[in-house]
Formats: sequence, structure tokens, C-alpha cells
Amino acid sequence: MNSANTAPAAKAPKAKHFLSSPRALITFLSDIGNLASPVFRSKQRKSVLILFAVVVAFSLTYVQLTVILSYWRQDFFDAIEAKDVDAFKDLLLSWHADPKNGVFGIMPGFLGMALFAMLLNVEIYFLTQWLQMKGRTELTFIIMDEWLSDLSYYITGLIHGYGADGTENPDQRITEDVRDFIILLIQLSLGLIATIAIFFGFIFILWNASGPITIYDYTIPHYMVFAAVIYALVGTWATSWVGRPLPDLKNEKQRREADLRFALMRVRENAKEIALSDGGSVEKVKLHGLYDHLIGNWWNIMWNTKKLTGLTAAYGQAAVVFPYIVSAPAYFAGAITLGVLMQIATAFEKVQDSLSWFVDSYGELAELHAIVQRLMTLKRAMAEARVAHQNGIKIRASADGNLKLVDLKVNLPNQAPLLQIGAQTFEAGESTIIGGRSGCGKSTLFGAIAGIWPFGEGEIDRPQNSLFLPQHPYMPLGMLQGVVTYPHSADAYSREQILEALEAAGLGTIGHELDVVDNWSQRLSGGQQQRISIARAFLAKPDWLFLDEATAALDLQSEQEFFVTLKKCLPNTTIVSIGHRTEVMKFHQRHLVIQREVQPPTGPVGRMFDVTPVRGI
Repeated sequence: MNSANTAPAAKAPKAKHFLSSPRALITFLSDIGNLASPVFRSKQRKSVLILFAVVVAFSLTYVQLTVILSYWRQDFFDAIEAKDVDAFKDLLLSWHADPKNGVFGIMPGFLGMALFAMLLNVEIYFLTQWLQMKGRTELTFIIMDEWLSDLSYYITGLIHGYGADGTENPDQRITEDVRDFIILLIQLSLGLIATIAIFFGFIFILWNASGPITIYDYTIPHYMVFAAVIYALVGTWATSWVGRPLPDLKNEKQRREADLRFALMRVRENAKEIALSDGGSVEKVKLHGLYDHLIGNWWNIMWNTKKLTGLTAAYGQAAVVFPYIVSAPAYFAGAITLGVLMQIATAFEKVQDSLSWFVDSYGELAELHAIVQRLMTLKRAMAEARVAHQNGIKIRASADGNLKLVDLKVNLPNQAPLLQIGAQTFEAGESTIIGGRSGCGKSTLFGAIAGIWPFGEGEIDRPQNSLFLPQHPYMPLGMLQGVVTYPHSADAYSREQILEALEAAGLGTIGHELDVVDNWSQRLSGGQQQRISIARAFLAKPDWLFLDEATAALDLQSEQEFFVTLKKCLPNTTIVSIGHRTEVMKFHQRHLVIQREVQPPTGPVGRMFDVTPVRGI
């Protein structure tokens, strides 16, 4: 709309790191719940919950298998130490009697446990992928429906302006961010559940297997448990400190990638206009600049990830040998067997791994935090748009078939006054043309009448069977037949009706291409696109037709022919036009003009004047 010159939206405050304070962590978890909870209230909630429960059950079974394997390791290495060949073979291939550590007195052989573990892993992978697919499908539809409801897809851009945090690249947020959110959330949730199970499964093994240690005459019982806890706490603190910049950097990465992709898409969509303007070199500079910003961000991520990877690698490598070092004195003193030493090492590794879940998952948590920020800012922007749509200018169905503006005031999105129309009635059957200088608010007034511009006060009584034709009509991808019938389905009208409408709109020469699939916004000229829009009006046969410079791309003769055809094909349709050409005024009975006047202290505001006697705008 030519008057929608909104002020740039304020940049959203930088989100706090999710570990910067308890409140930031609670906010992060609350945002995750806000995003995920609709999935568990959807129609597919039962299947999602059942799948999740099955995956959790299989994962816990796998954890229990690793616990049994730790006891198997004890028996296996004790058999090696005792040079017991029969026990060695049984523990590898079949089963071995073990009243103390076995399952119902039997220790399964490694071959059976390995086969069972393989089958469990395959099923866990498949069911997890299925769960991710169902979760992504539900959340995508939920957020997509929110975006397409109450004109949020349009009003968010009006409120914030392009490039404002929360509204830029909604296509990427609805596709890639939703996908990655579901994948990471399920992956981290299942990992955390398994980690908790591993912790409780092995902490008792470590507690019972590790004896006391005396340091400076002070004895620490079950010291391996405390060693594992301290080791994990130190690693968690160091990882949090080193990886603190990553969430914001990954958030910026998503935005930079989307900006570059959007700019490339704009070049593709406007290739002809850019070529005619010889703007290739200018676009190249812009695209190179966007890519340079992306690379700069990429280097920052690489550098910070390098430091984090170095820390976690060192942490993990040290954990491999640490339990053997601290347990070796007891083994060499004969206090424990080789099997117990190996079991202690395994239990320490598992407990330390479970306590180090945050360290190992920090990269994924940082990425999840960035994604949650982007999705939540979009949801908040959509919620703001819905409030504006519901609380702004009220649209009511006209009781008498006339168009009435009641105490109408139209504002800009920042609430600055734009138009003060007051009371105005448009009688059915009396066609009206509205003029005024560019930028005075004509198109915005049409937007308010259409119900897509909520900013302001007052009420509009509008006939229900109304059709609005913009200056730049939308050309969806697909067959020409669907383009002509838009927004109705391609089979909403018969082929004969569509051909008649195209002929009346001056596009009879392309009627044979109704079944052709093409990018029609690139294929058709501006004038032809406006003729497509006119054909839609001939098909819809509205009682009221609003033309927002919908014939401006036509030459004067074609424009006059259109109005003649319109009167002939739609004799009962009331026309309200925005136009500047004096030659088309003869097709309207009433002439209105919008003029900007200074109104202290708010500044210029547009008012509507009836200049019907005056043959000019």
C-alpha cells in the first residue's frame, strides 16, 4: 500500500544466555513448553504419546542391557584372570551360571546380548524418526495455521517492517526451524531420559564396587562416586564458560543464511526488471555483501566451536584413563579383582557420562536455544498481529447493501494518524472514483475497507459480496486455469466460463494454455497480469468491485474498453475505483478526493472531499 510508510521497528532485546541466571533457564524451558505443548493437544496427540512412550521404553530396555553388560564384563575379565576357558567361551557364545550378578541366576552370553542390542537400536532409530516426522508435521501445521490466520502473515510485516526480529524470513522459521526444533527436542529429551536411567543404573554399582580412600588421614568412603561428580561439575562449568557465545552466533547464522537465500530468490523473481535496468553488477555487490556477513559469522562459530571441541575432547580423553588411575592402587594391592576393576571403570564411565550430559549436549542445546528464540519471536509477532486485527477497525456486514464508513479514522501501524474520514456512505449502484496525490492514503483506505488494515478506529459496514483487485495481482504457481480462478479452486468454474472471462478481459489468445504449468508472474507482462485479475472479476460477478489502480498498466484505450465491458458483463456491480486518469471518470457517477491537511499537534492528516461537480482530480 502506497501509504504504509511505517517507522522501523525497534530491535528486539538480545536474549539472555539460557544459563546466565535461573530466570533465563526457566524462560528457556517455558518457551520450549509453549512451542511443544500444542502438539500434545492436537488430533495426533495419542499416536505421538504412544510413539514417545514406546521409544522411551525401548531406550530404558537398552540402558538395562548396558547394566547387565557391566556385570558381564566383571565375570568375563575374572574368567580371563582365572584362565577359566569354559567360562570364557560360555560368556562369549551362550550363557554362564551366575547366582550373584546374573538375571535369574544366569549371565547371558555376549552374542545374544549383542544381537538383542542391535535389534533394539534399529527399532529405536526407526521409531524416533517416525516420532520426529509426526511431531514436525503437527507443529508445522499449527504454526503455519497461526501465520495464515487473522492476516498474521500480512499484519506482522506492517507492524514490524521487513528485517525486524520476529518477522523476517517466516518461511525459514516455519520449515527449517520447526524441523530442527522437533529433531533436537526429541533427541535431547530421549537422551536426558536415558542419561537419568544410566545414572541410577550405575551409581549403585559404582557405590558398591569402589571402596574408601584415605587422603591426609581423612578417609572418603565410596570415593569414585564423588570423583565422578566433581569431574562432571568441573567439565560442565568449563563448557558453559567456553561455549557461552554459541547460542547467539547460531541464531545469527540462521538469519544470515535466510537473508542470502531471500535475496537470491528476489533476483530470480525480478530477473527481467534487473536485466532491463542493467542491475546485475549492483545485485552482485549486494549478494557478495550478504555472503561476507555470513562468512564472518561462520568464522566466529568455527572459532568458538574449536575452543569448545578442544575442551570437550580433552575432557573425554581424560575420562578414559581417569578411573583406571584412581582404581589401580586397590587392584595392585589385591583388594579388587581385574573384573571388579573393569566394572568400576565401566560404571565410572557411565556415571561420569550421565553427569556430563550437559557437556556433551552443549552444542545441541545452544542450537536449540537459538531456534526457540526465533520461533518464539515469530509467535509473539503473530500474537501481536492477531490483537491488532481483532481490536482495530471493525468490519460489519452491510444490512442495506450500501457501503458505510462510521466515525472512521485510519492510522499508521505506529498509531500516527493518516486519514480522518468520519462518516461516509457509498450507495449501491453509484460507482465512485477516489483520487488524490500519491501517498495520501487511498490504497490504505481500501485496505481498511477490505479488512486487512486494522490500524485505526471506527466501523465499516461492507456488502458481503465484494471483490478487491490490487494494482499488482498475485499470480500463483501452477496451471493457468488455477491462476485465473484464484482464490477459488481450478474446478470452481467450467472451462467455458473461464474462456469467456479471458476473452472479455482481452486475453482470448492464451485460452488454449489453460492446462500449461508455468511461473506466470514471469511469463505475463504487467498489463496481462491485470487482465487476469479482471477475468477473475468477470468470473466472481461481485456486487461491489473495488479497483486499486487495477487497470493502471493498461493503455488508455484498453482501460476505457475495460470499463465498457465491465458495464456490459456486470451491469449490477457497483464500482469503487482509485485512479488518476481523467478519461475514466465518465464511467463513474461520483468523484471523491483525499487531501492532506496539517492538523496540530499530530501533523498532516488526510480528509475526504466530494468533488463530483468538478471534472478533475
